[in-house]
Amino acid sequence: MKRCNVLKKCFAVMMSVALLLTMIPTSVFATTIDGSKTGSLTINKYDSNYSETNKTPIEGVTFTIYKIFSVTVNSETKALEYKITDDFVQFFTNKELTVEDVTAMDGTALEALKTELKAYVVTKNLTGISETTDKEGQAKFENLVLDII
Repeated sequence: MKRCNVLKKCFAVMMSVALLLTMIPTSVFATTIDGSKTGSLTINKYDSNYSETNKTPIEGVTFTIYKIFSVTVNSETKALEYKITDDFVQFFTNKELTVEDVTAMDGTALEALKTELKAYVVTKNLTGISETTDKEGQAKFENLVLDII
């Protein structure tokens, strides 16, 4: 039973990292960020036999998210720019990866990066924000800071 919980937590970490990494390329289309506001993220967890007719939510699964990049707005170009957060600088430096490298990765490369990030988070004992799915299978992360540095 304990091994099952560890596997669930490991899976949750991997999924959270994957979600964060996949959001990077799509957010470049944003034009402005209001640092005084907050955002939210909702993760829906369903049975593995999910289909349009079978949407069985799973309660009690914990997801943990980590802030890997922070966002700034370039004062001259008004373009969004990403900066690696302090907790992850060592990881990306050791891998000789830049934000640009990550945003250019395909799905296979992101999967490999996710695995490496998961190991790094465990090794460094990093603390993220955790939420557990409710009876509707939803883990809701609310009041997430939209930062501008």
